Amino acid sequence: MAIKNFFVPKKKDTRLIEAIRNRAPIKIRIPKFITPQLLILCSTIAVIALFFPYKETIHSFDLPKLGEAAKETIIAPFTFDIVRTQEELERERKKAVDQVLQVWDYDPTVWGKVKEKFINLKKSVNHLADTSSSEDTIRFYKQALAKYLSENSINNLTKRPYLIDDAMDLAEEMLDRGVSSILLVPSVERLSELRSRYNTSFSQHLFYDRQFVSLRHDTVETPVPTTNIIVKEIALENAIKDLRRDRVLDDEALNTVYELLFVFIAPNLKINSQLFSLRKEKAARDVLEITGKVVKDTEIVRKHQEVTAEIIQKLNSLRRAMEKMGDRREKQKTLAANAGRLIMALLPLLFVAFYLKKFKIRLVRSTKHLLALSVLL
Repeated sequence: MAIKNFFVPKKKDTRLIEAIRNRAPIKIRIPKFITPQLLILCSTIAVIALFFPYKETIHSFDLPKLGEAAKETIIAPFTFDIVRTQEELERERKKAVDQVLQVWDYDPTVWGKVKEKFINLKKSVNHLADTSSSEDTIRFYKQALAKYLSENSINNLTKRPYLIDDAMDLAEEMLDRGVSSILLVPSVERLSELRSRYNTSFSQHLFYDRQFVSLRHDTVETPVPTTNIIVKEIALENAIKDLRRDRVLDDEALNTVYELLFVFIAPNLKINSQLFSLRKEKAARDVLEITGKVVKDTEIVRKHQEVTAEIIQKLNSLRRAMEKMGDRREKQKTLAANAGRLIMALLPLLFVAFYLKKFKIRLVRSTKHLLALSVLL
């Protein structure tokens, strides 16, 4: 009996299924304002939005070469600064520095010191020329003068004291024009030429190829020709030439005057290196990296136009501005432009919806008609 019941199929228990069937259906509560008409409108807007994908508003471009014809017209997408390249900036700053004039100072106190030396010399020579002077006095003054003058010059001055006045007048003229201790030469060739002409080494020399220097005399500063900055050795040669032309003097007297000038005259023109360096630094700073601006929507280059250096500078500046702008600002501008285009496309749709709601209420209430209209749009 047990075996028989084993092969008899058991009755299926359907109590759980019945319980599930008997449960109340799940109801999703939809707000009243979400009507089929609104859903159709939102769907239409979403489809229209798909026609306006995210799109960059600033297009990249290939930088043309100098002198070739532009392959495309490039318009400034935004206002940007025209910026020099690093090489151009360094080149312009070097050019500005090279334009700075060398600064020299005129020292008016030198003549007073030189004049005092001549006056003391005249007193000493007067003692030597005075027949009433004792031998000890003469010996004393000769020993004092021998420290910086030769014996021949001392004897000449004793015989001809007026040579001191001639030398003092020449010294005043020389210092009034200015005497330098440094020779300014434009090149090595010119230095070699002067060394050969004056038989002097000119160990203190400076290469300077500008035609002018800036000379500060008291509170006045004026540009003067570089040729006016005369080194002491050349100034002495010029002074003796003038004296030979204006006065009839023998070689012995000329040599004595030359020796006096060489010993007593001190240079009164000096380079102001500190001020010169400051002015060069200022000149370099005054060359700005930014040279101008390009306003938005301005044509930078036209298609088939010859590319000039100015155009390349603007395009380089535009590219650098785009790189500095970064992704964040790029996306902000792009999003704003795309949103504007989308709104302009949706405005007619909103006007149509308003018109249907106001004047074609039957069409609005018919879901099928709205779907058909949406497909047509």
